Amino acid sequence: MHRILIVDNNEQSIYLLRTILESKGYAVEAAENGSEALNMARQNPPALIISDILMPVMDGFTLCREWMRDTKLAPIPFVLYTATYTDAADEELGLSLGAARFLLKPQDGDTLAAIIQELLKEPYKQKFHSVHTAPETNESDQYRLYSEALVRKLDAKVIELEATRRVLQHQIEERRQADAALRLHAKVFEQAHEGIMITDAQEQILSVNGSFCLLTGFDEEDLIGKQAEILRSDRHAAAFHQEIRREVTGGGRWQGEVWIRNKAGEAQPVWLSVSALTDARDRVTHHISLMLDLGEKKMQAAQIEKLAFFDTITGLPNRALLIDRLEQILANAARRSATVAIFFLNLTRFKEINETRGHAAGDAVLREATRRFNTALGSETFLARFGGDEFVAVADHTDQTESAFIAESLALCLEKPLTVGNDVLHVSVRIGIALSPTDGSSADTLIRHADTAMHRARAAGKNHMFFRTEMSAQAARKLQIAGRLVSAIHEGALDLHYQPQFSLASGLMSGAEALLRWNDAELGIVNPGEFIPIAEERGLAAMIGDYVFSRTCEHARSCREAGLALPGKLSVNVSAFQLHDAAIAQRFKNICSAAGLMPQNLEIELTETGAMSDPEHAMQVLLSLKQAGFSLAIDDFGVGHSSLVYIKRFAADKLKIDMSFVRGMLSDANDRAIVTAIINMAKGLGMRTIAEGVEQVAQADLLRTLGCDDVQGFYFGAPVSPTEFVGRWLKE
Repeated sequence: MHRILIVDNNEQSIYLLRTILESKGYAVEAAENGSEALNMARQNPPALIISDILMPVMDGFTLCREWMRDTKLAPIPFVLYTATYTDAADEELGLSLGAARFLLKPQDGDTLAAIIQELLKEPYKQKFHSVHTAPETNESDQYRLYSEALVRKLDAKVIELEATRRVLQHQIEERRQADAALRLHAKVFEQAHEGIMITDAQEQILSVNGSFCLLTGFDEEDLIGKQAEILRSDRHAAAFHQEIRREVTGGGRWQGEVWIRNKAGEAQPVWLSVSALTDARDRVTHHISLMLDLGEKKMQAAQIEKLAFFDTITGLPNRALLIDRLEQILANAARRSATVAIFFLNLTRFKEINETRGHAAGDAVLREATRRFNTALGSETFLARFGGDEFVAVADHTDQTESAFIAESLALCLEKPLTVGNDVLHVSVRIGIALSPTDGSSADTLIRHADTAMHRARAAGKNHMFFRTEMSAQAARKLQIAGRLVSAIHEGALDLHYQPQFSLASGLMSGAEALLRWNDAELGIVNPGEFIPIAEERGLAAMIGDYVFSRTCEHARSCREAGLALPGKLSVNVSAFQLHDAAIAQRFKNICSAAGLMPQNLEIELTETGAMSDPEHAMQVLLSLKQAGFSLAIDDFGVGHSSLVYIKRFAADKLKIDMSFVRGMLSDANDRAIVTAIINMAKGLGMRTIAEGVEQVAQADLLRTLGCDDVQGFYFGAPVSPTEFVGRWLKE
C-alpha cells in the first residue's frame, strides 16, 4: 500500500484529501507545515507528497526546494496543490524547483487519483529520477520568481484587505452583519503568512498576528499599546518615515524596502506595505502594515556580490571591483586636481612555492602577504588582488615622495620570512608605480604603466621603480620578443654556438660550452641577456632549457657518427626554473640515451644565484643529476650570496669563476684576492676551477700561476657555429 504525505495547515483541506485518497486505497499521513513534513519524510520517506504553498513556518515553495536538495527525498514525486498561487508564473516557479505537478484546488477525486497513479508508475519514477533528482535550476531566477510571487500575493492581500475594509466600513455604517465581518477579518488576519500590524491614527499598535511576531522576534505583549516607532531602526532618517506617513495619508498606500529593528536590537530588512483605513468622512482611523522578511534574500544577494567582486582566497576586491573603484577615485581626483598613485605589486618566488610546496601553501602565502600589505598601507589606501601573485594598491592625494615611502614600506613588510606549516619561506615584492594624471588618466592605462614599471624593477633587482615614458617602448619590444620567441622555439629557429675550453696545464682543449644564440627574421640578432629574462618571466625557460639540451645531444651524436672526437665534456646551462622539475635528471638521461650518449659526456652548469634561490630543493635535484652520471658546475661563482655549507653539499665537480673578477684581477687587488680564494677553496673541496672571459695572455698566465685548472674566453676561442666549431677544433 502506497503511503502519501499531505502538507497543509488547513484541517478541512487535509480532511477532504484524506477522504479521497483513503477511498482509493492509499495510506495517508499529514503535516501542518513544510518543516514538520521534512522531519517526517526524512525519518520515513513516503511514496508521494502533496503540499499546499501558503503555510506558516515553511511554505510549499521552500519545502519543494529543500526536498529536492535532499538526495534521499528528491526522487519522490512532489505535487504542489494550491488555491492561492494560481498564476502561470507561480506554476513556472514550482516546476523550476522540481515539482512533478502544479495543481489548483479543488480537484475531483477521480482526476486526482489518476494523476497520483501516473506519478507512482515505475517508468515515470525512473524518468522523474533522471530528470528531477538534481534539477538544473538557476538560483537567481528562482529568487526572482519567488520574489515576484510574494509581491503578487502581497498586492493581492492588500487588495483583499482593502475589500475587507470596504465591507467592514459599509457594515459599520449600516450596522449589519458586524459579527460575520469581524470573524472574516480575524481569520484573514491570523492565517496570513505575512506579518500584519494594525495601528490607530496616532500609530499606537493595536494588534499583530503570529507571523509578525515570528518575523520581528517580539511577543504580542511587547508590542500592544506601544508606538510603532519601537520598530524603527537607525538605518533611516526621520524624514524617511515622515514621507511614508504623507503618502499613506494622501494616497492611502505606500510600499517599499525598509529596515526595521527586531527584538534583538538588530536592523532587519523587510518589504513593507502600509495602507490607511478611513471612516465615512475620509478621516484616517487605522493603518494596516504588511511585512515580508528580506533577510535571506539580502544574504543571498550579498553572497552573489561577494563572489562577483571579491577574491575568494584573500578577501580583497578583485580586478573588476578594482577598475570600478579606481575610475571613481580618478574622477574625484580630477575634480580636485589631486594626484593618485597606483602601485603594481608582484610577489617573487610565488610560482616556485606553488609548484614545490603545493597550492595550499601558495594560498597561505597570498593571505599572509595580504595581511602584511594591509598593515603597511593602513585604511586610507585601497588594495586589490589583480590575479595570480599580483596586487594593485591605490593611494589618493599622494605625491612622488610619499609614493616612494609607501613602496618601501610594502617591500619592508615582507623582509621577515613567512612560516607556512613547517616551511619557512622567503618572499619579496617588486613594485611599479604610476602617477595620475602624469602617467595617464584612465584606470587601464595607469595599471598597464604601473605593471610596466614593476617589470623594470624586477629586471633591475630593485624594490620599486616609477613609470617613465620610455618604458612603454621597451615594454612593446618585450611583448614583440615574447611573441617571436614562442614561434622560434616551436620552429627550431634558435641556434647553438660552441666555445672551446682549455686546460692551462696541457694547453689542450678540455671541453666546450653550448651557448644559445637567436637571429630573428624580424628582430635581427637578439642578445641572450635580453630574451632569456623574458623567457623566464613568461614560463618559457624550462622549454628553452630542454631545447638547448636536446640540440646539444643531437650535435654530439652527429659528430660521433662522423668519426669526430670531442675532448672532455660538453657543458650545458640549466635555468633555475628547470630545477623546479624533480624529474629533470631522468628526462635528461632519456634524451642522452636517445642520442647514443652517456651522461658522463655532459656537464650541467647552474648559476650560483639559481642554485641559492631554493638551496634545499636545488640540492635534491642536483644530487639526482649527479647520481644519473652528469658532472656539475656552479657558474658565475662569486657574484651571488652563497652559503659555503650549501656549496659543499651541492657536490659540484667544478666552480666557474665569473668573468667580472677575471677581467679586473690584473689591476684590482680585490678581484685578484677573490680569484685566489675561489681557486684555493675549490681545491680544498676537491673541485676543479675554470675561469671564463679570459681575453689576454697575462690573465691566462696569472690564472696558471694561481692554480686554476681550465679557461675559456676570446683569447682562446670565440663561440662559433657548430659547422665552424667542427672544422676548427675537432679532429677525426
